[in-house]
Amino acid sequence: FIARNLSCFCRRFMTRIQRFFSIQMLTLLIGPVSEAPAALVVQDDGALQERVTAFVEPFVEDGWTKGMMVGVLQNGKESYFGFGTTDGQPDSVPNRNTVFEIGSISKVFTSLLLADMVRKGEVKLDDPLQKFLPDDFIVPSPGDRPITLLSLATHQSGMTNVPVNFWEAGDNIYSSNTGGQRWGSYSEKKLRQFFHFSFPPFDKSRKYNYSNLGMGTLGYALEVHAGVPLESLIVERICKPLHMDSTSFSVETSGPGHDADGNRVENWPQRDSILAGAFALRSTCKDMLALARAHLEPTESPLSETIKLAIQPHGRISELEETGLGWRINTYGVIQSVGATGGFRAAIFIHPPTKTAVVTMVNTQLGGVVGGRAQLFDMVSGILVNVVLKSPAPDLKLPKPGQADPTEFEDFVGDYSNADGSNEPKLPIRIAGDNLVMTGPGPMELRLWPINSETFFLRSYESEIEFERDGSGTVIGADFTFDGKQCKLRRTAK
Repeated sequence: FIARNLSCFCRRFMTRIQRFFSIQMLTLLIGPVSEAPAALVVQDDGALQERVTAFVEPFVEDGWTKGMMVGVLQNGKESYFGFGTTDGQPDSVPNRNTVFEIGSISKVFTSLLLADMVRKGEVKLDDPLQKFLPDDFIVPSPGDRPITLLSLATHQSGMTNVPVNFWEAGDNIYSSNTGGQRWGSYSEKKLRQFFHFSFPPFDKSRKYNYSNLGMGTLGYALEVHAGVPLESLIVERICKPLHMDSTSFSVETSGPGHDADGNRVENWPQRDSILAGAFALRSTCKDMLALARAHLEPTESPLSETIKLAIQPHGRISELEETGLGWRINTYGVIQSVGATGGFRAAIFIHPPTKTAVVTMVNTQLGGVVGGRAQLFDMVSGILVNVVLKSPAPDLKLPKPGQADPTEFEDFVGDYSNADGSNEPKLPIRIAGDNLVMTGPGPMELRLWPINSETFFLRSYESEIEFERDGSGTVIGADFTFDGKQCKLRRTAK
C-alpha cells in the first residue's frame, strides 16, 4: 500500500524489517500472561503445548488478535493449537480446518505452478513475459533485459509493488477494505494501461524489489498460456497432489476478518482479479502443514522435482537472504513466506535441518498494514520457531491494555497540534461509542487504547499519547510518541 509522508515531528517513515528471525536479531519484549483464553490442542506431548501457549496467549488475551491458529510439524508429527474465537463466540475456537485468507502466501503456489510447468516442459524460466501476453501488450525491458517468468517469480522484474493506476479518485488509501476492492477488481484493461505508462519508471537495476504486481502478472501469464483459469491450475496441479482439499480462491472463510482495532472488515473480493495469483488463496492450518511436509520430505512428495526447483536460490535479497521461486530462504536454512489481507494474516516457516515447520494464522490484521507495527505478526511467527525448537525466545515489549473510565473521555476531546507552532500534526480527538478515537496522521481514524486513565496507545503504530493537565485539572496538551518520533502537543480547541 501507498503511504504518505506526514511530519509530526511525528513524521511517519516506513521501515522494512528484514524477515530474518534468529535470536541474535530480535530483542523485543512481551507483557505478562493474564487469564487464559479458550484454547484447543490436538496431538501434543504437553511440553510443546506449554511453550506455545505461554507465548501466544498474551496476544489473544490483550486483544491483538481475535483468534489464532498455530500448527507445528516436527519429525513427522503434527500438532495444532487454537486460541480465541473464529466468529466472536466463546465456543468457536479456531481448529485445523478453520479457513483463513493467506494473502501473499498465494505467491508460493503461483511460483510452484511455474516450477511445475517448467518441469513438464511447458514453459522455461527464461521465457520473456511478452511471449505469453496478448499482442497489444507492450512489455518494456528495464535495464535492456527482458522481463522473464523467472524475474517475476523472484521479484527482480523491475516492476513496482503497486501499479500506478491501482487507486481511483476519492479512495481512502488507508482503508484495507478499499485496498481489497482494488486488488479484487484489477482488470486486464488496467494491466495493459500500466505497461503503456512511463511513470513510475521500471527499476533498471533489476535488484530484488517485492512486487505484488509482478507476481500477479506471472499468474495471469501462466493462465493465458494454459488456457485454464489460474485457480483451477493451482488446485489441480498443486493442491490436489498434496491433499490440500480446503485451499482455493473460492472457499469461504470460517469467520470474518478484523482490522488492527478488532473491527470486522469485509473479505477481499478476489474472484475477478487478474492479479489473484499474488494474494487470493484461502486455506487451513491442516493444508498449510501438508505444504510444509512436502517441502520437508520432498523425495516422498508427488511434486518432489517441482519443489526442489522452487526452493533453489534464484537471486539475492540481502547478505542474509536469498529468493527461491516465491520463497525467501535465509542463511540459517529457514524457508518462509508470510501473507496478509485486510482482516487476516498467515505465515509458514520451514526449517529442513531440524525437520520442523511452524504455521501461524490469525483472523485480525495484527499490527496493521503500514505503520510501525506492520511487521509485528511476522516477528511473532518467526519467534515461534525458536519457541518450538526450545531455543531461548526473545520477548516482545507491547503495551498492555489497562482500564479507563469512558465517562472521563470528554476531558480529552478536542483538536491538538504541535506545541512548537507548526501546523502538523493536526490530531482531532473525539468519542465514538465507548471509545476514544484520533483522526490522523492523515485521514486515518484510529482507536486510542487505554494503558491507564491518562495514557493511551495505538495498535497499528508504535505510538503512545499521555495527556497533560493544568493545575485546575483541565487537559491542555499531551506528550505524543509516534513510530520513534516524539513531540509535544497543545490542545487548541474543543
